[in-house]
Amino acid sequence: MSTDLQKRLLTGIVLIGLLVLCLKLGGYYLTFVAIAAIYLCALEFISFAGQGGKLFRYTMAAVFITPGLGAALVGWSSFSFIFIACAILVFAQSLFLVERSVIDQRSIKNVNAILIGFLYIGLFGGILIYITSAANAVKLVTWLFSGVIASDTFAYFGGKAFGKKQLAPQISPKKTIAGMYFGYFGCIGACMIVANYYNFVPRDGWNYQLLLLFFASLVASLSLMGDLFESLLKRIHGVKDSGRFLPGHGGLLDRLDALVLSAPVAILMDIFIKGNH
Repeated sequence: MSTDLQKRLLTGIVLIGLLVLCLKLGGYYLTFVAIAAIYLCALEFISFAGQGGKLFRYTMAAVFITPGLGAALVGWSSFSFIFIACAILVFAQSLFLVERSVIDQRSIKNVNAILIGFLYIGLFGGILIYITSAANAVKLVTWLFSGVIASDTFAYFGGKAFGKKQLAPQISPKKTIAGMYFGYFGCIGACMIVANYYNFVPRDGWNYQLLLLFFASLVASLSLMGDLFESLLKRIHGVKDSGRFLPGHGGLLDRLDALVLSAPVAILMDIFIKGNH
């Protein structure tokens, strides 16, 4: 076993252990960890995108997580209002950056990085923070994490064993079509097992199972898209990893990219659960 794989496995085991502990504690502990994780993801993104100094990066990362923080504290109804208010602030900051520099490819790239980062982390990361404060938070987070972890694990080992043809060579050369299929079906299997374990819907209705399968397919698809999207952002900015926070894995955003983009599915699942109980 290679040293890199050993680091990857060890870090993965530690992360899963921490996740289980957070799920056991639940409540504000889970929400606090989610806020801290998304803040670090925002900080990693702003840093590898090469935006400003330390004060600017810490401040913008705080702005990125504000919609999710507000929704967790006040309620989902406040999310859109806070998100729009923060979006106005981000747009104003983008104009300020352009005004202070020469309008060229670099300045346009910087502005795009801020706007995309806020949409990516502020919106989808904010939804993930909110989910951890929902009534069914532990079940939803377990369901979502199980699918994403299964997707990543099956894709990695399936791609290593059977991967030959590249999936998206210009975006992520190491990803293969075989790995995609392994990850896709691994994610669906994990989501279906957890959903039935928690009795999200009556088990005797095949129509309910088809809906669970649909939600699981959404998680699988968005997990892949999230992974590829973050790979694209890193390629644009010329970096291999989003950071060095996790040995063998890179940055925290490298591990949460799929989870962040698939977070909205958990809200749909929560609505679906409430409508059937």
